[in-house]
Amino acid sequence: MKISKKRIGYLHYKYILPLKEEKILQLSKEGVKVVLIENNQTGSFGKLIKEQSGFYIPNTLQKYDGRPFFVNDILDYLK
Repeated sequence: MKISKKRIGYLHYKYILPLKEEKILQLSKEGVKVVLIENNQTGSFGKLIKEQSGFYIPNTLQKYDGRPFFVNDILDYLK
């Protein structure tokens, strides 16, 4: 998928413990913009990633109203 000529990748964790850090650390070394999309207010998964791997993700899209993310929510954030 491309948005205004930007390439987009997607990484999904089915389970968080034990956290498989390899992919997220690979992204950090590639110098790409990483966005954490999390469906809770406290950002607990982002905190876990930082705690376990040392990689901090400054760009976060959080939704905590009980509704799922829709594609347009994500596309609007990425613009």
